Amino acid sequence: MIQPNSNEEIILSSNNEITLLNNSNNNGEINLNGNDSNETTLPDNNIQSSDINKIDLEDSITNTTNSFSSQTIAIPFVGQVFETWDDVDKYLHEYTWQEKFIVIRTRNDRDPPSERTCRRRTYACDHQDTYGPKKSVILENQRNSKSKRTGCPWHVNINFSKKATVISVTSLNINHNHPLDPMTNTYATKNRTLPEAVEREICFYTAEGNLNATIQCRLLSAKFPNITIYPRDLQNLMQKYKVADRQENDASNLLRQLLTKKTEEPGWEVFWEINRETKSLDKVFWMSPEQVQLWMTYHDVILNDNIHKTNQFNMPLSLFTAIDNHFRTRLVAQALVNDETKETYEWLLTSTLQATNHTPRVFITDSDPGMDAAIDSQYSGVYPLHCIYHIFQNLMRNLKAPLGASYNDFVKDFYLCRNDLSPTGFDVQWNKLITMYPKTANYLNSELYSTGISSTSRVESENAVIKNIPQGRPSLCGLVTILDLRLRDEAQYVNYNEWYHANASAQLSGASAECFPEVDRILKKYLTEEMLSRQRHEIIQSLYYCTIMEIVELSDDKQTEKGYDTQQIHLSSLLEDLPPKDIIITYKVQRRNCVHVNFVIILTDRSHLCTCMLLINFGLICRHFWHIFAIDSNAFFHVTLIPRRWYNNEKIQDLHLDEQPYIKRRDYGETFGLARKAVRSAVKAGSESIYHLKKCLNEWSAEEQRLVRIKDNDKENFNPDQVENPIERRQKGRPAVKHFKSSTENKNSKNKCGKCGTIGHYAPTCNK
Repeated sequence: MIQPNSNEEIILSSNNEITLLNNSNNNGEINLNGNDSNETTLPDNNIQSSDINKIDLEDSITNTTNSFSSQTIAIPFVGQVFETWDDVDKYLHEYTWQEKFIVIRTRNDRDPPSERTCRRRTYACDHQDTYGPKKSVILENQRNSKSKRTGCPWHVNINFSKKATVISVTSLNINHNHPLDPMTNTYATKNRTLPEAVEREICFYTAEGNLNATIQCRLLSAKFPNITIYPRDLQNLMQKYKVADRQENDASNLLRQLLTKKTEEPGWEVFWEINRETKSLDKVFWMSPEQVQLWMTYHDVILNDNIHKTNQFNMPLSLFTAIDNHFRTRLVAQALVNDETKETYEWLLTSTLQATNHTPRVFITDSDPGMDAAIDSQYSGVYPLHCIYHIFQNLMRNLKAPLGASYNDFVKDFYLCRNDLSPTGFDVQWNKLITMYPKTANYLNSELYSTGISSTSRVESENAVIKNIPQGRPSLCGLVTILDLRLRDEAQYVNYNEWYHANASAQLSGASAECFPEVDRILKKYLTEEMLSRQRHEIIQSLYYCTIMEIVELSDDKQTEKGYDTQQIHLSSLLEDLPPKDIIITYKVQRRNCVHVNFVIILTDRSHLCTCMLLINFGLICRHFWHIFAIDSNAFFHVTLIPRRWYNNEKIQDLHLDEQPYIKRRDYGETFGLARKAVRSAVKAGSESIYHLKKCLNEWSAEEQRLVRIKDNDKENFNPDQVENPIERRQKGRPAVKHFKSSTENKNSKNKCGKCGTIGHYAPTCNK
């Protein structure tokens, strides 16, 4: 180790050489150019250039600072000079590392913005200044906090005047009022800075892999074994890369991006609304050409749900999903809305009609009253269903506290009522339920009785997949990119699945091909691989059934939903709307060694019905019919018994019927029939009725023309650059916690002031 004299200072250059500068020969000035004759250079022979290239990234970064600890760094003094501010930072870093404390920059004066030259800086110990506590009036609300600020006087003032050519120390105080801890170099935040290579890995794992801190810590420890990564530092960096930059024109960029896609490919459907007062984006709905085709093909069952906290503006993301012929959930439409009111849902449903001109047959939602009202007004003739999961959650939220200890008994009776297979039996059980639990009458009659309760929602899984893709809350354009990636992944899976099964090698013929070879050949020709597998399974299962007798006396299976192969509807309910002349024969089918029975009805038109309801609910021919098909010539099979939605893409295109012209002709016929009926009634009533009819038609025609002109002018004069970002609606305080109060909790809690402790007001409104 080299010990310098009092008038000498050690300068470490970048080429691992130690330079001794003699201050006495330079009249108090230090030459840092490396060309002065008074400099003495001592090369470090322990490190060769070839060895330096072999040093690992982690070792080179970790040991850079430690390499200076073996040399003594001179104490700063007044008049000490430096060439650049980087030299100042480097020197102070090495000196503070030696002395075991941390220095921070407390002053940084620069020239005007045109020059931005730094003129004055003050460096101080991180224990400088004193802590100012924030005391509260109520003692129990105060918390003991700790601070490392002790008013340490250590500081160095450095100046770079306009007339000077070097940077010099003008004043300093090198005394501390606290002990110097040797562990500071290890655990201080400033010394825990991770290398750039490690930060790149963390950014990649966070932004692209969505990995949690535990998994990232394991991967980083394996890749950088010589670098210590503390959990707090890792989590801070993860949060840094999760938060996306807020874009000032995010909404206008979103609309411009969607309109560009619509211009390049006319099949795109984009609808939006702008708030006329704030000029901000209110709602936007879009569908790609592939999504429009999927909706038109699989619109018989559509599922809808909203996701929250998916973007920076907290706009709910509304998703519409369907089930394709591979039994996969497909995203068929999406929208960003500003609220969840009836008017917004009506706008969404109207947008789907304008884009596809097809209404679903069954529409499954999450029991939102606004959506229910919108379905009644926009989707006439659609059968709405509520998700069972959301129904149970609403029961728990609304009825658990009023019922208290009797809630569990109520749930059992509620499910017993829900699972009743007869409408008459359901009404009896429902009235009995309200009589036994009168506290639930208002909620059950107003929320549940008018809706169908029979299905769960597959859209929840789609919500989870989409919500797990982004990190934090992305921008609106980033969210559209995420949805495009999801659509691409769905289409890629379908294409791969079709290619895989089309090029699959020959396989052994199963029991279905042995029993019904011609049927199996037709099924293989028309159905997708997934549906073919499910239909073959039903055929194989039919071998385990037997026919008990031809029905003479009707008797239903009373043990519903308590075992395998139970009925889904009573036979009496199935026969209510069937004339006796349309029934050829009814069979009672039972699985061997099973107590449950099902009934198969063969009709005169060669169709059939079964109490398992598989053909109605799922669209596949059940095992009970296949058993009858094997023993009775009256049982008839045709591929059209299976819905077209389960056919492969080739057969769907061959059999595809353009329903849009038919729908237009039907609407035209219905409207013209109403108009003709109105004209006849008006002529029959007299001239006054004719006058009122003409007046109504003229007013309606003028209003429609006015709306068309407004819409056309808005589209022609629309400029996406004028659209402002949506207004972010952020709730006050801490986010709500999902918590269901028990019967023993106090529901009538009152506001309590945090300052004076008085009940009835909050701290911001406190007058004390």
